[in-house]
Amino acid sequence: MKMIIYLLDWLLLNIIYLSVHYGLTGTLSLPPSHIKLLLLMHGVWLLLAIIDHKFSGRQIHSFRDILLKLGRITLLMLFLTTFILLLLDLRDFHRQYILYTFVLLYLCEIAVAILFRRRIRLDIKKNGLSGRAPQRLSFTLLSADLLVFLLLFLLVHYYKYHTFIFQEREWQLLFIMLGVWWLSAHWTGKFLHRQHLNFFYAYEPFIKAAFITASAAALLVYTFELFNFSRTILFAPVLLLLIIELPMALAWLGKRGGASQPQDVEDAAQVAHIMQLESMA
Repeated sequence: MKMIIYLLDWLLLNIIYLSVHYGLTGTLSLPPSHIKLLLLMHGVWLLLAIIDHKFSGRQIHSFRDILLKLGRITLLMLFLTTFILLLLDLRDFHRQYILYTFVLLYLCEIAVAILFRRRIRLDIKKNGLSGRAPQRLSFTLLSADLLVFLLLFLLVHYYKYHTFIFQEREWQLLFIMLGVWWLSAHWTGKFLHRQHLNFFYAYEPFIKAAFITASAAALLVYTFELFNFSRTILFAPVLLLLIIELPMALAWLGKRGGASQPQDVEDAAQVAHIMQLESMA
């Protein structure tokens, strides 16, 4: 069933892309450059569908979660496609192709989800996925991460321009990066109090947040043609922050009591067994 959903979503992506191309050019014939763009969008779509478990019930507790999950993946597809185009310095595409295709794909996916809304809710209820415990933010970790990011931005700016004084353009870029930093942290939940199985699960939100931040910066540059901004200022603080967050995640994992301990159940069973033997003695 999941393979059929993948196939239908892939067909929908192609139909929407061709429709956008026809609407902008009046023809269905794709030049080589647009074929390459479509193949890139295919790769991004498949990568995020697999990594983010787009068509699975993971982390789905309500119908609202489905809409939010599809929206998050749509934004990630926009960001990653733009990020790759920016890295390759490709500017020969109309921004409408990427924006219209992914947004229309999201709207169509919402329409399908609404169409099967009753069945989806029944599946959620049947699988016992409804409801979730509230989670709190760690303001200590959030404040430390913010201070490190600001310091790295300042140091990279000094390395690039040999001054700590920001021009108006750098201030604008800083505010944009701070906004994206917060959105990525919110989407990934990297500052939430959680119990993690191991270090990888503790560090995973930081990796996703860095990816979203860098991709969002690329999207802004490509969308608004801000090619006069230094790529070093855009991406170096994000990469350096991810490296520094590695020991922060280790410390955070240790503070939260380390990995979750499945042996607790076994220990409890052993205690119960010992008590039972003592009562029989």
